[in-house]
Amino acid sequence: MKIYTMKSVEQGFTLIEVLISSVILFSSIALTSQLYNQIDYLSKKASNSMVYNQIGNVAIDLVKTKIQNSKLASNNRDIAEGSEMINGVSFLWTARLVRRVKPPRDIDDIIEPKERFSVFKVTIMISQKQNVEFNVVVWD
Repeated sequence: MKIYTMKSVEQGFTLIEVLISSVILFSSIALTSQLYNQIDYLSKKASNSMVYNQIGNVAIDLVKTKIQNSKLASNNRDIAEGSEMINGVSFLWTARLVRRVKPPRDIDDIIEPKERFSVFKVTIMISQKQNVEFNVVVWD
């Protein structure tokens, strides 16, 4: 005689297992998304900083050349200003006289040398947040 018994066969996952796995899955997706957004933000910030650094270096050279070629020292001007544009980024610059300096005297100099050297403090305003300051010496 054959006896049939009921076998309990479990197939699939329970509701608790599905809920826990979905929470883990969605948490990892949210974390990955937040990480990607942070990396994207920092990448854009670094890129903008590099652009302003490159423009700043070119701007410093340009302003130095303009000040040296403008003969500020020989015209006895105490201030000069201007605006320039490099790669679509405009900036303003201002040069203010700090002091005038005489060259050192030689032993055989009879006449006191005149103040030929002028030191200017230059401020370049690239954006609302970034200013660059440096000194430039010009002579006539």
